[in-house]
Amino acid sequence: MQDADDEMVLETAINGRADAIATHNLGDFVPAASRFGLRVASPATMMKEMLT
Repeated sequence: MQDADDEMVLETAINGRADAIATHNLGDFVPAASRFGLRVASPATMMKEMLT
């Protein structure tokens, strides 16, 4: 990942056994998170799914 702060977010999600990451930074997170089986989606997409 290009940004060290992004690495920290990804590491936290992995260690916390999260199912997904909601972010506007899809381009950086999708390739890295997919290696760990984490879903990545925009906050709007996540909210829509939660409300339906």
